[in-house]
Amino acid sequence: LRDGGRDLDTQTELRLATTDGPRDYLLQYVPVGAENARRGFFIFTDITPQKRRERQFKTLSEGTEGLLDARSVEGVTGAVRTLVVELFDEVVVGVWRYDRESDAFRPLAVAAADPAADHVDSPPDVPATQGGSADASAGGAVPPRDTAAPDEAPSDPGAPPPAPAERRLSGDHTLTVSRIGSALSTTDRYLIDLLVADTRAAVRRVDREAELARRNDQLEFVNSLLRHDIQNSMTVIRARGQALSESCAGQDATYADTIVTQSDDVIDLIDQFR
Repeated sequence: LRDGGRDLDTQTELRLATTDGPRDYLLQYVPVGAENARRGFFIFTDITPQKRRERQFKTLSEGTEGLLDARSVEGVTGAVRTLVVELFDEVVVGVWRYDRESDAFRPLAVAAADPAADHVDSPPDVPATQGGSADASAGGAVPPRDTAAPDEAPSDPGAPPPAPAERRLSGDHTLTVSRIGSALSTTDRYLIDLLVADTRAAVRRVDREAELARRNDQLEFVNSLLRHDIQNSMTVIRARGQALSESCAGQDATYADTIVTQSDDVIDLIDQFR
């Protein structure tokens, strides 16, 4: 430590390789004997859980930028799936979309954060009536299927695996996260909830942008209609009215002048919208 330029009188964080994988420690040197003696002992405090949480919150913060860059709901859900794999070790994450015709949840994509898994088979469709879902075939909102209570690891090895965390991402999209071989902790679920909150905000932004783009397209269509079709028609009507005004007399000429005047007003109004 001295050769590395570290001060032995202060606490030092170290990351060491162990048989259980990398571990983080807070290292403190306690001298024995004289003040400048080179004898002493070290106190190692395992801070792996705290450092893991720090890295997870940093990953969550940086990954939120990917949600902001997405321009579609599919892009947002894809970014979420990737981010969950980066956040947690040994998890399987899936994004499901509710299909109203079949009344089932269809898997869009599944990924695993397990070095031993070469690939993850795509799961079958899940009927919407499973997992506590109500029937939504009438076209209403898809009801939530998850519970907020944390999973508990089964004490019986033969018991079924703990249920995954399921969170609604948008109207028809659901996120599922399950840990391989163990249950998700309360802190894991808290991080998932933070991510889901960011995701829902990103989906609302995407929906607003899509609605704004749709309205802009409608306005552009109306503007094009005014510029070309209506204005061209009014120009023809004005020309015909002008011709009638010049060729008629009396009351007919007055009617023709009214056509010309009204045509000019409509053309001026159209120019204001261009």
